[in-house]
Formats: sequence, structure tokens, C-alpha cells
Amino acid sequence: MFQIATKYYGKKEDETTFDPLFVVTAILDWAQIANNKRVYIELKNSFDKTCF
Repeated sequence: MFQIATKYYGKKEDETTFDPLFVVTAILDWAQIANNKRVYIELKNSFDKTCF
């Protein structure tokens, strides 16, 4: 996380930034592939049955 924050977002060592995983979970939730439970990600049953 430190490398992403400093190299791509231009943050210094003591500055805060968001975790890129937040973006991935938001996209999965928006695409109705998973439910973002804020603590964990839960795949929806319909997605699980069609892909596996």
C-alpha cells in the first residue's frame, strides 16, 4: 500500500490515502457480482452458479 500511495498518488509517508481494494469492492457491488458488507465481501449466489 505504501508504494501505491507514494508513487501513484504522490502522498508523503505520514499522509493518508484510500486502499485500492475499496475501489475493487465498490465495482463488484455496483456490477451486482458481490455484496459489500463493509467488513467482508460476499459473492452473490447467481454469480457463483453461472461462473463455476
